[in-house]
Amino acid sequence: MDAISKSIFHKTRIEQSVTLVQTKRDGERRRRIACLMSHETQNGASVMIWKLLPDQTAHLVLVLPVYCDFRLSLSKQETYLVKFESDSKSIQLEAGSIDELRQFVVGLQQKMLYSQTNKLYKDSPEFQWLSLYQMPDSVDFRPPERGSSAGNMSNPFIQTDTSSPTTMKMVKEAWSAKQLRERELQFSNYSKLRLFTGTWNLNGQDVQEQLNGWLNEDADIIVLGFQELDLSTEAYLIVDTTKEDALCESIEIALSALPDVYSRITTKRLIGMFIVVYCKRTHYPFVHDVSAESVGTGILGMMGNKGATAVRIKIFDSFVTIVNAHMAADTSMVERRNQDFQDICRRLVFPLQPRFKDYGAYCLAHPWVPGIKDAVPSLNGFVDTGISSAVFHASSFSKSTLTLFDTDHLIWIGDLNYRVNLGEQEAKELIAKGQYKQLLEYDQLEMERIASRVFCGFEEAPVQFSPTYKYDVGTNVFDTSEKKRAPSWCDRILWFRNPLKFNTEDWITCKKYGSCMELTTSDHKPVYALFDLTIRKLDPVKLSKTSDEISRELDRFENDAIPDLVLNQTHLHFEETKFNTIQTKTVLLKNKGQVIGQFKFVPAVEGPLSKPWCRPVPLQGALMPGESLSISISVLVDEKTVHKLNSGKEGLDDILVLHTVNGKDLFIPISGNFNNSSFGVPLVSLVRMLQPVRSYNQKDFLLMQTPVTGTQNPVSAKELSKAFEELNMNPVKFNPLQNQSLSIPKELWRLCDFIYRNCRDTDNIFAASGDPQISDYIRECLDTGIDFDEKQLFRDAMYKLESSPSKEIEPMPLEGELVDVDGFVQEQSKNAFFVPKGKTIAVHSFCDTLLLFLKALPEPLILPSLQKRIVQEGYLTLQSAKQVLGSLPNAHYYTFIYLMSFFQQIVQSYTAKTPLDPDRLANLLLPLVMPEEASKQQQPVFTLNSITSFFYPKPVDPQEVTPEQARKRKLTFIKHFLQ
Repeated sequence: MDAISKSIFHKTRIEQSVTLVQTKRDGERRRRIACLMSHETQNGASVMIWKLLPDQTAHLVLVLPVYCDFRLSLSKQETYLVKFESDSKSIQLEAGSIDELRQFVVGLQQKMLYSQTNKLYKDSPEFQWLSLYQMPDSVDFRPPERGSSAGNMSNPFIQTDTSSPTTMKMVKEAWSAKQLRERELQFSNYSKLRLFTGTWNLNGQDVQEQLNGWLNEDADIIVLGFQELDLSTEAYLIVDTTKEDALCESIEIALSALPDVYSRITTKRLIGMFIVVYCKRTHYPFVHDVSAESVGTGILGMMGNKGATAVRIKIFDSFVTIVNAHMAADTSMVERRNQDFQDICRRLVFPLQPRFKDYGAYCLAHPWVPGIKDAVPSLNGFVDTGISSAVFHASSFSKSTLTLFDTDHLIWIGDLNYRVNLGEQEAKELIAKGQYKQLLEYDQLEMERIASRVFCGFEEAPVQFSPTYKYDVGTNVFDTSEKKRAPSWCDRILWFRNPLKFNTEDWITCKKYGSCMELTTSDHKPVYALFDLTIRKLDPVKLSKTSDEISRELDRFENDAIPDLVLNQTHLHFEETKFNTIQTKTVLLKNKGQVIGQFKFVPAVEGPLSKPWCRPVPLQGALMPGESLSISISVLVDEKTVHKLNSGKEGLDDILVLHTVNGKDLFIPISGNFNNSSFGVPLVSLVRMLQPVRSYNQKDFLLMQTPVTGTQNPVSAKELSKAFEELNMNPVKFNPLQNQSLSIPKELWRLCDFIYRNCRDTDNIFAASGDPQISDYIRECLDTGIDFDEKQLFRDAMYKLESSPSKEIEPMPLEGELVDVDGFVQEQSKNAFFVPKGKTIAVHSFCDTLLLFLKALPEPLILPSLQKRIVQEGYLTLQSAKQVLGSLPNAHYYTFIYLMSFFQQIVQSYTAKTPLDPDRLANLLLPLVMPEEASKQQQPVFTLNSITSFFYPKPVDPQEVTPEQARKRKLTFIKHFLQ
């Protein structure tokens, strides 16, 4: 686990882990470690699969975010099989026994329940932290800017994942693909193809009318989408093709009246949604790679009463995709319809053809076809806005699928159900006058598109026909029922602008857009649109010639010179670095050479890449000639590293080595000044500091941490008896001063005093998170001696206090002054500024700071040497617990007594809605006051011969205390002092 802990990013934590086995296709068995990962500030969780390399470093194999549709499967064969499925990715692993999995599965099920309850999808901000662990596709050459040239291109291969190095072969392939895209005109011929699209909501009715009035255009391809083909309950349960067969028969009768003969290519049905594609028989030999898929967005966000069916075909050398959608009904459900659109875009995918091993291989074979990355600017704010980029990030899709936007032409048809925000009578008056333009000002789809909330990047031809909903069945009369719905254009046809053909005005043109009023079977009218599409035909000879030219140019790039990477600065200095506050600086890396330059950070000597408080990003990558890249270098002194800096054992200095493949290494010296902190100072030293830590110069600060004879003496029996007597009489009255030193750290007292006075009516203390900015302010006050500005802290809550005054809570009592007032309270510091957010957030921030204070102690409250006694005898009774406690050094003893009395008083006086359970407090305090010692043994090498002994270890001695038993006894020890 140490190797994995070193590989994860800041604020990421491992909640559970289990060692499992993966069986390869060739029968080889490999050890894998499944970790349940979470983030300190974002609630989204993920299962990450790791493997350990021979050099004992960790390699990330797979990231499986716990979205609301995450699946967990368990089965029993010769061994226990566990399967994780997320976002079209899955992995099956083996466990020797269910006991190994139990704790991991329980924790995972809790995360799954949270995601399902809160409907956490891919685009949820709770999963933004996973971008740090992005698993890149095999190749991704699509440029973020159109019109880039070979001499000035953005390289999409810059990575932060050291486990997936960029290979020169991949870079060459990507560069060649970009050049083919830019030179498409050199080897492509273009022609026009006529596409007829139609949509009709049948309202569950059987078509008895002739469709010739609707299907009367001589088109090369005809695509028809239907909704509510079948409204019966049985349609959800039984697959019955009777209705669709009858509908196809009616369609083909109408098509038989046209001059050409048509062949049916494919169909797709989902409950009541149905799409069918026909093409002229003369074109049939040139139609390839036909795919038909569906997705439900109805009940529970998954059922097929709403959603879409879609087809994707290759005609000659162009791809055409048509989506037939049926979205949420009712005038008020605008946001739900917008969400349906996003869900369809995110979840409706097509499988790759078997000849492509992954999405990267497909991209290399079709560089001239736009893809999802090309569509992002149109969908996400460069042209229009309205859809989160996280939804459409290429890495969000499986490597074996294609999105709706991996196509040359995308047409969206269907009953989109957007209504008119106007009364029924007013709408009919405008229709009677033929004033469709005025009525369209109230059209919900137009309003949402203008506001960039839906269908960004799409276009629609001018609507010059009467609304298509709602009519009395069998007539052309608008709804006369009791509801008298306002006439609306529910049925629409739109198309997506090809992001690579913005300058080609006739790439797609809509020749006709209208409705067919003569069909009265349904309460909807059919709608149609006639398009002229530009279709690509590749010339193989010219394509081969262009590819050869590109290869020769790439060879010249590679042979001209060696990589020449330079930095714009060679030294970084971090001023005023503070505990748990991240600082980031950037350096600019530029490729001044004429060939591709690959780089990666490497250790200066054997060991880690950098000091634990320093992290560069990205760790490796590649630059094309003339390209530049900003490298971020962050410094964060956390609870694991602060002690060495406080004690002077280490300083803020390091040297990063940036290695250039086939070139010279670059060196980046790091230096900085660390502001001393009370966090990470041993208790025996902290109680000797009567003044705030920042008031000492560096020499005195280090001197105060030098061990002094007598400070580590255990508590005498007399002192022990007196302390417990005072604890039982009045736990919160405790004298912190003793023999020119403090009994407890003044910083701890200030935190506890604030919490004690203000937490009684604050719900979820020690469970909810505070605000990082306020926590920074609290630590600054503790280290400098500044008074907490409670008026500022509570500013957002002051109005409530004035309107409903309550009895003022007295400060937490102390006998005697903690320190001299003049020395303790200093002038307000400019660095102590924060934005107030109210009493509740302030209390949670103080609670966070108290726990962090305990976590940062270099020596825990209960020393490891006493933990064995606690497990053996100290847990039995309160008296035995007191006897063990008496062996602690004075500072640890008094601090533990004070802390337990503080929590005891909190439990007794707590009046918030959610009770403060002593059991929960004990579980919270256990890893802080008695943390487990990190294992110093090296991770054993896992081989095939050791599998049996790994899964089935020797029986445990019944007299030996198991780790779980030891943990329960330690909890009992703590609870003796909380009750």
